[in-house]
Amino acid sequence: TLPGVPYQLLPLNTPKQTFGLLAIEPNNLRQLMVPEQQRLLQTFAVLIASALERLHLARSAEEAKLDAEREQLRNSLLAALSHDLRTPLTSLHGYLETLSVKAATLSDADRRRYLEIALAQSRKVGKLSQELFELARLEYGVVKPQKEPFSLSELLQDVFQKFELAAEARNQRLHADIAPGVPPVFADLSMIERVLTNLLDNAIRHTPPGGDIGVRLWRQEDQVMVQVSDSGPGIPQTLRADLFVRPSILSGARRPAGGLGLMIVRRILQ
Repeated sequence: TLPGVPYQLLPLNTPKQTFGLLAIEPNNLRQLMVPEQQRLLQTFAVLIASALERLHLARSAEEAKLDAEREQLRNSLLAALSHDLRTPLTSLHGYLETLSVKAATLSDADRRRYLEIALAQSRKVGKLSQELFELARLEYGVVKPQKEPFSLSELLQDVFQKFELAAEARNQRLHADIAPGVPPVFADLSMIERVLTNLLDNAIRHTPPGGDIGVRLWRQEDQVMVQVSDSGPGIPQTLRADLFVRPSILSGARRPAGGLGLMIVRRILQ
């Protein structure tokens, strides 16, 4: 107790750290002079310090966990960059190098063919880069859902229109099975559009020419259910467990059949 001060200051100490001071201001200052009261106050201060230490340790453990998850994310994105971009970049470099070295000896038809292949690989690199950037933004929480009510049935029709030409080029049939009475949903419209787009794009790419791709919407209690199906060969049982898992740099795992598109779908729905 400081002279002339109507309260007592007790340090909140642990063997490793000091967390602050506990100020005791009694109605009667003489109560602080009682030995039993002093022992109780000291015990109380020790308990408070111990509780603060546990909170500090828990916070430190949570920060360490977040740091480990961020490091894992960085490793995963590096693995995705290394795996997904290596093949198209190598192909792009090879065809451009051939055009540069053998330009004088190539026929017009070969030059056009090489340029078309190089352009296709360039577009693939751009698409993969965009997907990696989008996945990173989702993982780091940069993108926040902006929820609003909207008709999932109408959104599905809009997404179907984007794929009509791609399906027609492969002689595939798109069909929607929308049950009556499907209510509006409350979600981020652009994110759900991205989910439907990625699922349909994946279905079209993995369904043989002449196949069928369908989307079914129906109400189940207070939820709207969505099911995407196709007549493709399906995903082998051995790949399903790791379909949405990013490969680790150290594991050397190959990219699952779904690729980044399905990873983005899962991350949005989470």
